[in-house]
Amino acid sequence: MLAPLLDDDGSVMPSAPNAVPADHGARTRAGHYASPVQAEQLERALGLGALRIDIACCGHEAAELAVLIAFGLQAAHDLDKSAPVLVDAGAWRLAASTVNRLTDEGYSRIWLVTQ
Repeated sequence: MLAPLLDDDGSVMPSAPNAVPADHGARTRAGHYASPVQAEQLERALGLGALRIDIACCGHEAAELAVLIAFGLQAAHDLDKSAPVLVDAGAWRLAASTVNRLTDEGYSRIWLVTQ
């Protein structure tokens, strides 16, 4: 079993070294990374209490849409910005920029899903 993303009090656990992207351009300022299995475990445990943002494709427009989707899901599920957020995309640099933007917007528990 993989280490959980959150500890018992809801604090972010350190990322597994193998989840950190080798591409430095795909790393986030917060440095929180999750494997797909860890992301799935968190989603199963929290249900609608965790936000999953899948970025379909390319470019600045896709990143902007992902941020707006996060805002919409947060509002729809009546969550605050401490709700766990999982950002996944085929293009990790794009996903990392989205994670950084959401961090700048005040989201505090956010992971880039890697591998």
